[in-house]
Amino acid sequence: MGTSVVSIAGAVLVGGVLLRAVVLLATTLANLRFDRRRRRLELDLLTQRIEAARKRREAAVSAEATWAGLRKFEVQRKVLEGDGVASLYLVPHDRKPLPAFLPGQFLTFQVKVAGRPKPEVRCYSLSDAPGKDFYRVTIKKVVSASGAPGVVSSWFVDQVEEGDIVDVRAPAGHFTLDMDSSSPVVLIGGGIGITPIVSMLNSICARQGRREVWVFCGERCGEQHALKEAIATTARDHDNVRLHVCYSQPSAKDEKGRDYDHAGRVTADFLHRILPSSNFKFYVCGPPAMMQTVVPDLQSWGVPKEDIHFEAFGPATMKEVTKRMTRPAAEAAEKIQITFRRSNKTCSWDGSCASILDLADASGVKIESGCRVGNCGTCLAAVTSGEVKYSTDPTAKIEAGSCLTCIAQPTGPLVLDA
Repeated sequence: MGTSVVSIAGAVLVGGVLLRAVVLLATTLANLRFDRRRRRLELDLLTQRIEAARKRREAAVSAEATWAGLRKFEVQRKVLEGDGVASLYLVPHDRKPLPAFLPGQFLTFQVKVAGRPKPEVRCYSLSDAPGKDFYRVTIKKVVSASGAPGVVSSWFVDQVEEGDIVDVRAPAGHFTLDMDSSSPVVLIGGGIGITPIVSMLNSICARQGRREVWVFCGERCGEQHALKEAIATTARDHDNVRLHVCYSQPSAKDEKGRDYDHAGRVTADFLHRILPSSNFKFYVCGPPAMMQTVVPDLQSWGVPKEDIHFEAFGPATMKEVTKRMTRPAAEAAEKIQITFRRSNKTCSWDGSCASILDLADASGVKIESGCRVGNCGTCLAAVTSGEVKYSTDPTAKIEAGSCLTCIAQPTGPLVLDA
């Protein structure tokens, strides 16, 4: 019996030791888990502080480096990209720092072309990611329906040489990619409208993140496919990028599977077949045929309006897209008297013109203009009395008491100093 008591006592003692060991082990493990959690939270907090500091530094550098008015840039390098397309690599002539820009923004150029009485103003999208010691724009020589070449685009592609100096306004524009978001995106570029799309694509890939990106390039054929190799290389090097190239009129030299993936145009129906859903942020830039169908049709597909971002090539494209996404102005407009005081003309606005500038042109009133889509500010006119509204969000700075006539519409009787 004595032996049994001793055995039981020993067992109890051993059990107590084991229990204490288990409790100690559990406490140690809990403390380790707590320490790991604390260190992870501290690391996350540190990462957030570093990122916030980086953004403050970038903003400070950008604010210091940006400029008002025109700044002189040197064409450091010129690269012919294909049929009537050239990329210009621009560096500040004063060699001072370049401000950062948002992917999708453009530069505004003031160009003195021989034979023209006044400087011409044009806007061209930046075609590379920010953060480099140069700006790149990729310009295509424009040819009108009548076959006449564009004055400024031809000057850039055919005449500008390395070492030349050009006058440039700071980066601007609202067609920009949200780089702080991780939402999947669909980037759609047609023709030379691929330039801001490439800026967005390169910016996403430069972050080395895992953001899902679908890229759709709509071109006529390989000879007109600007930045073709650069886009293809970026897609090959980043497995989060899915590239689809569509040629509407592939030539005999173009090989399917090598030069392009699909024969035909980029349409909303095509996107519907390729994309797994419509739950993306869409960014679209292209020629009239693309813009006038894809943008409104995306909305018809069920994509929320706030998830469709687009930039048009020019005024005709912008007006048609806006008209299809909203009610035409002529449906609701009553006749309004607009007086151009310096020209001593009073005209009747009935909504058939898309803008005050269009009405001025039709009435023989001369107002200087450039981009005609609210970007450059050349068409600014002082408002003597009355008010206006805008068909699209203006990018150019608007002085108090003035309006951008290229995108302005009267809300009532209006008097302009023009």
